[in-house]
Amino acid sequence: MSNLYNLQRSNVMTNLFNCLRRPGRLCAAVGLGLILTATAAQAENRGKNLVEALRRDGHFTTLLAALEAAGLKDTVATGGVFTVFAPTDAAFAALPTGTVQALLADVPRLQKILLYHVLSGRESLWELANQSTASTLQGNPVLVLRDASRVLVNGKNVQYRWLHAGNGIIYPIDGVLLPPAKDISIHSLVDVLALDGRFRTLIAAVQAAGLADTLATGGSFTVFAPTDAAFAALPAGTVDSLLADIPTLKKVLLYHVLGEPETVHKLVRGGSVQTLEGSDVSVSWQHKRVLINDAPLLNPNVKTPNGVLQVIGGVLLSPAL
Repeated sequence: MSNLYNLQRSNVMTNLFNCLRRPGRLCAAVGLGLILTATAAQAENRGKNLVEALRRDGHFTTLLAALEAAGLKDTVATGGVFTVFAPTDAAFAALPTGTVQALLADVPRLQKILLYHVLSGRESLWELANQSTASTLQGNPVLVLRDASRVLVNGKNVQYRWLHAGNGIIYPIDGVLLPPAKDISIHSLVDVLALDGRFRTLIAAVQAAGLADTLATGGSFTVFAPTDAAFAALPAGTVDSLLADIPTLKKVLLYHVLGEPETVHKLVRGGSVQTLEGSDVSVSWQHKRVLINDAPLLNPNVKTPNGVLQVIGGVLLSPAL
């Protein structure tokens, strides 16, 4: 019965993401299904705390052992209300050999890692994705992104087998979250780029072009943000050539920036938009995906304190260059 219920809920959530592109009766029906399954989930664990819900599910024995070793089990059981991103046993098993044993023997580090998986309050996954960053009890933020029909927390997949408890909610994830090596405060879109970890080349280029302070303190902006993989896909030597030609680099970067925060929905409706470089980019819906010029949109509408990031899988080159 539990496996069937989990499968049904997974299907409902996948369909909900898909139908957001096609509003109407289908979304209404899926929305009703979501409400019914969420209500059933709450009834299933009525009166149980977060620890009991984890134990009942059966996929979190390593996490429960870690909470016990860190002295946090009673807090999670009796405190709250909390939102827990819970790595499954498979997620812990995927860590390098000996990692779990080393963590269990290093209680201070284990506590920090576990607290990095917990938020204060019962947070909706949709609201977390809308706000993009959320502070953990460890002190550093996590990044919650949409990626097609998935939601990612620091790049780890949220699995739609949510567990409701009397003192919170549990979102199973397929990886273990590690706090950043240095504490991060989110004050600008540059901070969000740094937290994500996929934008080292973009950040280096922004700094080389003398635009870091503008993007950190100005705005609000929309930034079409190419990942490191997007820069790596350019012809050999292109990035080095740009870093050596600051005027051209600055034009390329400004071709990725709009002077106002814009949602993908509005951009697609407009069809094209002028960048701070002066030339237009096209925004289109083709083959069930959004394209910025020819670059695929990976993560839409990532909110930051001074604008919006639209994460893309290609580098945009201005026709004026």
